Amino acid sequence: MTAIRFGAALAALAIGGNFVGAGDARAIDLHAMYDPNAGAVTGPTIYAGGPAGYAGGSTGKAGGPTDRAGRLRAVTFKTRSVKSLRSLFDGLGFDLAAVPKGMPVPRVLVSELPAGLKAMKSVKHRTRMFRKILLPLILQANETILRDRKKLLALKRKMQIGASPSVAENGWLWSLARDYRVRSGNLDTLIKRVDAIPPSLALAQAIEESGWGTSSYARKGNAIFGQETSLSATNAMTGSYRGRRFKIKTFASLLAAVHAYARNLNTHAAYRHMRVERAMMRARGERPGGKVLAGTMLRYSERGPAYIKTIRTIMGNFELQKLDGAELEPGTTIHVIKR
Repeated sequence: MTAIRFGAALAALAIGGNFVGAGDARAIDLHAMYDPNAGAVTGPTIYAGGPAGYAGGSTGKAGGPTDRAGRLRAVTFKTRSVKSLRSLFDGLGFDLAAVPKGMPVPRVLVSELPAGLKAMKSVKHRTRMFRKILLPLILQANETILRDRKKLLALKRKMQIGASPSVAENGWLWSLARDYRVRSGNLDTLIKRVDAIPPSLALAQAIEESGWGTSSYARKGNAIFGQETSLSATNAMTGSYRGRRFKIKTFASLLAAVHAYARNLNTHAAYRHMRVERAMMRARGERPGGKVLAGTMLRYSERGPAYIKTIRTIMGNFELQKLDGAELEPGTTIHVIKR
């Protein structure tokens, strides 16, 4: 994990961001995790004043659960502005242009769109910030889905050689089938549904549906994908279009919205063709691509073919397909919440 050094970390702190769960630390070095060559370190090193290039001097141990290697699993960064979030991304070396070349994406999970995003004068900076916020969230959701898919495929191989699933495995399989709205025993259908959404597709749809995060639904309800719900729903915001009233589902966090979006594409009958196309790409040994699967989004919007054209245009203009192979950096998760 890249270190948050003196300049970037203190800049973030000075303009409204701070880490919590690390005592009185003024900076936190996420690079100083467990190193087998340097000896066990049970958490990030905290500098309170001293060594050049950092905020501090004496070291200490940060509290919080650690993984088996002794690395801190998560830290929380509180911020009230888009400026401090930008400083955090810069301090982590998060460069979208480097991601297609193999640079992993920092595991930064932003809970809500930051204040000031809509007011950013530079369109270039605003659109880049939105992509940086959304990409780690999409990858995190996909990581969770692919973990279940890996377990599911292993279970299928076990059954193909005549072995019976354990009681625990049967329980897990039943629960997964229920979550993905698949009848018990229909393993092949379940495998088609438990799969990742190409980041380029998710990004392009979030961009279009939320107006780069500027819509009131996105800012007030984390509704970045514009998912409609019933008029009787309570966790929703009301809107109207050409005389038609509707409600947009709201979410507790951006990550919850991404999970719901993925679940929608993976379960709703309207996107069956997407799931079939994705499975065919897998069967050919191809990585499912957003441009191809965008062609199956006819029923996502009333605009039909025009909507698909818009999504593909967004992908092309911002080279989003280059992000379809992106992966999260292993190690510490940074949860970004509002102060």
